[in-house]
Amino acid sequence: MLLMHMHKLTTAASTFLSVSFPRKFPVFFPSYSSNSTMNSTVDNEEIKRFSNLSQTWWDEQGPMKLLHSFNSVRVPWIKDTVVLQLGKASSNLATSFGYKPLSGVKILDVGCGAGIMSESLARLGATVVGIDANSEGIALAKEHQRLAGLEENLKYFVCDVESAAQSIGESSFDAIIASEIIEHVNDQTVFINHCVDLVRSGGLLFFT
Repeated sequence: MLLMHMHKLTTAASTFLSVSFPRKFPVFFPSYSSNSTMNSTVDNEEIKRFSNLSQTWWDEQGPMKLLHSFNSVRVPWIKDTVVLQLGKASSNLATSFGYKPLSGVKILDVGCGAGIMSESLARLGATVVGIDANSEGIALAKEHQRLAGLEENLKYFVCDVESAAQSIGESSFDAIIASEIIEHVNDQTVFINHCVDLVRSGGLLFFT
């Protein structure tokens, strides 16, 4: 897992790597996809593959079982890192009495799929926007969101990170999460730089 903080280097945990870079400084990573284009990071073959799995996203014993398992580790790490780095107070005792440790934090979940991580963060009080180029996954996410009663602080949109940068505007979020997505995009350089555009100065970028 990779955490990028916009101002300083921080070791969030012994198993996680943190790096820093100046605001708007371009980040360069190699592209591994033969489908890469200059205009979009979306890999249509990957979208098709995940569309075929869309109805199994919320089956904790199905093909996404491992993803649900990862979520139980990633969400606490993200919560604790946001609380630590953005100066929000939190405690397990307060949470048990209804306190939401991520209240007031705006998070963008890029490549959110059917909303497994988005919902978990919204339950902790964050205002979450989930985006994905897979319309079937987003439809399932919205249905699960409705059943969970999380309409107030959780929104989903069918779009890629390029469109989000254009429609939402720069420096809009306290934290950007790209979980299990960067290996599926056409151009890692373009993708990461769009994520940088969307996070506010001093905010956090999580790549897992």
